[in-house]
Amino acid sequence: MTTAEVEQRTRPGELIFGLVLVALGVLALTQVWAIPGAEGWSVSGPRFVPLLVCAAWVVLAVIYTGQAARRMREPREGGFDRTALLLMVTLIGYAYVVIPLGYIISTAVSFVLTARILGSHRLVRDIVVAVLLASAVYFAFTELLSIRLPRGVLPL
Repeated sequence: MTTAEVEQRTRPGELIFGLVLVALGVLALTQVWAIPGAEGWSVSGPRFVPLLVCAAWVVLAVIYTGQAARRMREPREGGFDRTALLLMVTLIGYAYVVIPLGYIISTAVSFVLTARILGSHRLVRDIVVAVLLASAVYFAFTELLSIRLPRGVLPL
């Protein structure tokens, strides 16, 4: 078995991650029905865009899971890869801190953690990019689109 063959195989964590994505997508899709609004479906209705997003999520998650299952013939050499697990923990942690800390701080921290998990070794660059990107998105949404994101502890 060559190194390239080993590298193309899927870790069990990737299959589990795909199944979790499918389950969360189906859960989100079922919650679209709980959105209050006029009965029926309309492009201008409150359920249309969430339905499209959730349906696309489920379709992409099923494709990802199918690809992971197809590649999974034998476990990779080298043991358990923690990348998917760490990314899920980061995402769950982000969901818990975005309201109390605010969008800019929580997004910047999440961006830096994600970059580190994925192998970045340039901490200063990651921090600068994270703060600039989070700030730009925050101000674009709040000022240009009038969509209020959590401001948290920052006096914005």
